[in-house]
Formats: sequence, C-alpha cells, structure tokens
Amino acid sequence: MNQESDMIVIPRSIALRASLNLIIALPSVAALRMYEG
Repeated sequence: MNQESDMIVIPRSIALRASLNLIIALPSVAALRMYEG
C-alpha cells in the first residue's frame, strides 16, 4: 500500500520540479539568445 502511493507521489513531484525548471529556464535561455544576437 505504502509503496504504491510512493510510485504515484514521486513521479508527480519530479514532474512538478521539471515544469518549474522549464518555467524558470526558458525565459533566461531566450534572453541569452537575444543578448548574443
């Protein structure tokens, strides 16, 4: 029972972290490309 809930919770937290990283990284990458020309 506990293992099954972990199987659901862990990927969800990883997905949340990945989406947060994308939201943070995309504008900075776009700004770098604009800055470099």
